[in-house]
Amino acid sequence: MKKIVSFLLVMIFSVSLVACGNEEITSNDNTEATTSSQTESQADNKEGSNKNNNEYEPDEELPGIIDVNLTTTKYCVDAPGTLSQRANTGHIVEMASYFVIYDQYVDISSEKQYEVKLDEIKAAKDVIGGMSKQMSATSMKGLSYADEYNVEVTSTEDVKVNSWDMCKTTGKINLIADFPLDYESANFVAYSVIKDGYPVYFAVVENPDGENPIDINAMADKIAKTFREYSED
Repeated sequence: MKKIVSFLLVMIFSVSLVACGNEEITSNDNTEATTSSQTESQADNKEGSNKNNNEYEPDEELPGIIDVNLTTTKYCVDAPGTLSQRANTGHIVEMASYFVIYDQYVDISSEKQYEVKLDEIKAAKDVIGGMSKQMSATSMKGLSYADEYNVEVTSTEDVKVNSWDMCKTTGKINLIADFPLDYESANFVAYSVIKDGYPVYFAVVENPDGENPIDINAMADKIAKTFREYSED
């Protein structure tokens, strides 16, 4: 009888040790998961991605999404239309009385073709001026044909949009030709930002030939609020 009792006590003690061992492993796994999660969260916060994406709110007037996933920069921003086309180094969304261009520094072509000097673009306020030739080329698809296009800046304002340091720029794109034109300039409102170390901008440009003109300033403000980190979701 004593042998049986002793055997049972040994068995109970062994089971208890096994249970305790399993609990310790589970606890370690949870600790590792928590540490990993915290590290990822800290990295995201350092980049500003979580905060900016959480501040993003969809707008019913912006049903489209422009997803940019390049070696230079990655971002998402909403568009007033669901159909976008490639335009030079960026995208263009054409509407009835205006169009929107979404553009960014692209390796080699920005520097070689459009003389963009990356080392001279140190802040958001430098983007439109530093990328004026590229902006002219990208906007051509939405404008009447002309021999030459150039960007003229009339005002700049540093602004904070959903934690992004941006610059709001107003101006016009001038059209130059030796033949008569339907119009000689088109007004624009642009927002620019430095993302992943590279310049990005998007501009709402009026179409002087279009009907039912809109407030391009208000539309640019709406689009700026949707700028966020790139996501495949």
